[in-house]
Amino acid sequence: MSKEYTLTEEHRAQLKPWADKWIANAMSTDPMDSVDRDVMVATLKGQYEAANLPWHGRVVFVPSPFVAIFAAGFAACGWYLRKTFGDATRQAVNQAVNQATDQAVYQAVYQATEQAVNQATRQAVYQATEQATEQAVNQATSQAADQAVYQAVNQAARQATEQATEQAFNQATEQAVNQATRQAVYQATRQATEQATEQAVNQATRQAVYQAVNQATEQATEQAADQAADQAVN
Repeated sequence: MSKEYTLTEEHRAQLKPWADKWIANAMSTDPMDSVDRDVMVATLKGQYEAANLPWHGRVVFVPSPFVAIFAAGFAACGWYLRKTFGDATRQAVNQAVNQATDQAVYQAVYQATEQAVNQATRQAVYQATEQATEQAVNQATSQAADQAVYQAVNQAARQATEQATEQAFNQATEQAVNQATRQAVYQATRQATEQATEQAVNQATRQAVYQAVNQATEQATEQAADQAADQAVN
């Protein structure tokens, strides 16, 4: 008995992405593009070839199932009447079919145009809004930057002024203190010098007077003693 095939972990990991892809494809309501139309035509032609039927090459694409109902109904009616009643009916049917086809094409073109206009309008509005927003943001940013620069410059100028004022005040104060100190030291030195000089002069004067008086006294005493001695001898 052969072993049944089991999914590998790699294959199991691919199940959900593939399921999501084809579910989204089945539920999609996006309009057909040129690639979708080419694939549809190739598929229809392949079905005719598989059934050994001649390919007629006529495929009409409509913008919605609602339009397809009317187009298919008119086409079926036209083919039936043309086959049953001949040329007169064929002309009437062709006219009706042409009108229905024109209407379907008109609706398709109208819807496509409306979608294009809406998309262009949304794009224009988006661009205008984005541009206006960008300008507003740039303007606000510029104003904020100017304000910030102004405040920074003002703050720097104020700080520089305060610092310069403080330095000038400190320098002037220091000069005034130094000047006053020098003046006080000079006056104190001068006064002390004058007092010391005066004391020295007074002391020297007193010393000189004392010595002179002492010397004069000694001389006078000596002379008096000599005189008294001479008188005593005589």
